[in-house]
Amino acid sequence: MIDVAGIGLLRPWFLLALPLVVVLGFLAARRVSALGGWTRVVEPRLLDAMARRGGVVAGRGRRNLVLAALGLLLAVALVGPAVERPATESFRNLDGTVVVFDLSKSVTEAKNFEVARAAAQDALAASGTRQAALVVFAGEPFIGSPFTSDHAALSRTIFGLDRATVPVPGSRPALALDLALEMLQGAGIVAGDILLVSDGGTFGEDTRASAARIAEAGFRIDTLYTESAIGRDGNPGELAALAALSGGVSGDASDASAVAAALADNAAQRIGASDFRALAWVDLGPFLLLAACIPALMLFRRTA
Repeated sequence: MIDVAGIGLLRPWFLLALPLVVVLGFLAARRVSALGGWTRVVEPRLLDAMARRGGVVAGRGRRNLVLAALGLLLAVALVGPAVERPATESFRNLDGTVVVFDLSKSVTEAKNFEVARAAAQDALAASGTRQAALVVFAGEPFIGSPFTSDHAALSRTIFGLDRATVPVPGSRPALALDLALEMLQGAGIVAGDILLVSDGGTFGEDTRASAARIAEAGFRIDTLYTESAIGRDGNPGELAALAALSGGVSGDASDASAVAAALADNAAQRIGASDFRALAWVDLGPFLLLAACIPALMLFRRTA
C-alpha cells in the first residue's frame, strides 16, 4: 500500500492499467468518425453516392466512449483507493497473569522439570483471554516475555526454558515476585494472578514480605510445587503459605488442575482502552464498481 495526499492505494500495481485504458480510450475517440473503417475498404465516390441517396447512417461512436469510461472506472477500482477510518479505538483486557518460573539448579536438574513446564503451560491455557507475561529467575530475575494476548507464543517460550536460560546461579524468589508486581502495576492490570512455579527452596522472610506487598496491592499468588533435585531443599509448605497469604491456590506440578481451575474462574472481565490504535482503511473500490454499473448498463440500450 502507498499513501498519496492522504489517499491510500491498497493495490498500487494496478496503476499500470490506467495508461493502457487512457491510450485505448484515445484510439477509440479517433475512430468516432461517421464511417469508421469503411472509408478504407469502399471507394470514396461510392460512399458519396450512397450518402446522397441516404444509404449511409453516420455512427456517433458513443459506445466506444462508454467502454472507455467503464474501463477507467474498473481500473481505478482495482487500484483500491482508500481513506483511513478516524478514531479507531482498540481495547485490551485489564486482567492478567504473570508466570514466575524458578530456573535454579535444584529445579532444572530435577526429574520432573518437564512436568513443571507442562503444568505451567496448562495453567496458562486455562487463563483464557487474559493477558499473560513470564518472569524467570535463579540468582537474578529476568523478564521472559512482556504482557501479551498470544498465549500460544508464550507457551512455546515456556517449553524452551532450561538450565541455560538464566546465566546467574542461585535462587532469589523475592526479587522475582517484586518484578512480577512491578509488571502488573506498570501494565495497569486491575485484577491479576502471579503463578509461581518452584520447589520452595531458599524461601525466607524477604519472600514472605514480597508476597505481602502483592496481596496488599490486590493481586493473588498461586503456586505449583515441583520436586527438587536436592530433596531436603524442597519446601511445598512454604509455597502453600505464600498462596494462602494472598488468597491464592496451591498445587503440585504433577496435578495442576486446582490451580488451572482457579485461573479459569478469574477469566478476563474488565477491558480498557489500549495505547495502540488499529490502523483501519475503508476501501472505496467496491463503491467505484457500483458506479461502473451505470456506463455498463448504457451498453445494453437499444439503438435504431
